[in-house]
Formats: sequence, C-alpha cells, structure tokens
Amino acid sequence: MPDFGGKPMPDNGIFIELGGSGQDGSRSKGKPWVNIDWHPSADYRCDLGKTPWQISPRDVSANLIIPVRPDTTIHSQIADGIYCSHCLEHLPNPTMILNEMARVGKIGSRVVIRCPHPASHLAMVWDHKHVFSPMLAINMERHFPAMYWHSQERLRLIEIRYTPTEMLQQARRDLPFLDGLSDEIICKYGIAGVSHDCEYIYEVQVNEFFR
Repeated sequence: MPDFGGKPMPDNGIFIELGGSGQDGSRSKGKPWVNIDWHPSADYRCDLGKTPWQISPRDVSANLIIPVRPDTTIHSQIADGIYCSHCLEHLPNPTMILNEMARVGKIGSRVVIRCPHPASHLAMVWDHKHVFSPMLAINMERHFPAMYWHSQERLRLIEIRYTPTEMLQQARRDLPFLDGLSDEIICKYGIAGVSHDCEYIYEVQVNEFFR
C-alpha cells in the first residue's frame, strides 16, 4: 500500500491536492488524488484564498467526490490527506489557509506542504507573498504555538524534509569545508546556496473550534 507523509493511503480515501492543476507533476493525474484550484483545468474549481473553501457551483454534480454542504462549502473532517506544493507562498493569509486545512482534514490525517527553502533563489520571486523558514517553524512552534500558523492545537509538525538542487555535488567538489557535513545539514541551513525545497509534514490534531 502506498503511503503519504509516512502514513498508509487507504484505497477508498479522499486525498486533496491544493493548486498545481496546470503542472505536469500534479498528483491529481492518478487516483486517489483530486485537485482543487482556481485554474479551469482543476478537478474542482475553488478560490483557495477565501475560506471556508467553496467548490464552484458549476462543478457540483451527482458524481462529486468531495462532500459539500448545500452552499457548496467543503464539509469538515473529510480528507485523508492534503498536499500543497508551491501554493501556500502565493496565497494572502497562511494562518487562514492552515486553519482551513485543519478543518477539512480528518483527525490524524497528514498535511504535507512544500515551499521553497528561504535560501533558494526561488523563495523571493515576484509573485510570492511569503517566505517560510524551517528553523523559525521549529522554534515558533516550540515557544509560541498559539500564535504561529501551525499551532499545535491544529497541526502538529512531525518532520521537515529538505531537497537539494543539482548543484549540491558540484559544491562538494569545489568547497572542501563541506566534507563531513551530511546533505541534510547542508540543505537545512542553506549552506553554499544548494537548498531547493522544504517539505513540512503535519498531523491534524483535535480542535473543537473547527467542528
């Protein structure tokens, strides 16, 4: 059985990909993923920047996979997994979006968010509204959980994974001081500019506020 965020994926589960409808790597090209995005090619059109998420009435039919309320708002606690790749940094209010992920996800489900590493050249492009730092994420969750965008009451941080660029091996050849440092450490701290993405893996927690 395949897994998502380190947890097995049930065959009859609902797994939602946010954004990415126009990308070749979209998970929605294969079951059990469905794609939600504003783009016309999405499985279900939705303005992700406005919460609660509401499916376009034009996409509501008898074959709708995602349960919705009469006003086409997505029901709470229906998703077995949520994947958001290079989407959150484009949206206006990360706190609001993270809260909505926690509302839609089932208790114990995984939420995986992929963003550019702050040391990456992709972090500061013109249409990005936010930059997310892994070290800030860890420290803020530890000391100020109620204030930060992944409060432990809603989403519990399980793991952060780091993706290097293709320049990593070249940097190892050119920079002797990297000897003895693991790829993960180099990418985690953005050493030598070889970091690409951070993947934040969360688990949805119990929070009566969203029920």
